Amino acid sequence: MSAIVAWLLGHLLTVGLASIPGVGGIALLLRYGGSVIGWLADHRKDAVMMLIAAVAAGLYAWGAIGRADRAQLAAWGDKVCASAGAELQPAKGKRGADCAARIADLAREERDTLKVSNAALADARARDQARSRQDVASARADAQRAADAATKMEKANGAIGANDQVGSDWFDSLNRLGGLRGPSE
Repeated sequence: MSAIVAWLLGHLLTVGLASIPGVGGIALLLRYGGSVIGWLADHRKDAVMMLIAAVAAGLYAWGAIGRADRAQLAAWGDKVCASAGAELQPAKGKRGADCAARIADLAREERDTLKVSNAALADARARDQARSRQDVASARADAQRAADAATKMEKANGAIGANDQVGSDWFDSLNRLGGLRGPSE
């Protein structure tokens, strides 16, 4: 019975401790550490070769990622240059020079167009504001004329005699009240 308990403690305790973060590595090192260190001492050349192979595989993978990124950037550059109407790699000349110049020209043209458009919009807004000011002044003058015509009509109504006969002044006031011009205008 004690052999079973010893086996359970030796194997299951190590496995149980190995599953606890921070403790697992220590438990495994205590359980299997002597044999790993012994194996490394006996097979130093093999361990170094495995380490070199792992580093080489990592460098190859890193290079593959770099090549894929470069190919992706080249494809993106081709799309951008084609959109701008230039070639990334012309038959003669430096790679990307024509494309960069074309993109700079397009950006300058866009800035110039935007500047002219903004100036035209500002002029149109200024004209609209001037018209609005003129309309306000005209509306005030019309309102004043209507108020004056109403006052003159009231005076003309007050001047009507007992016989209810009206004269040309009353008709002039009535025309002005209706928005018609007087005889001298």
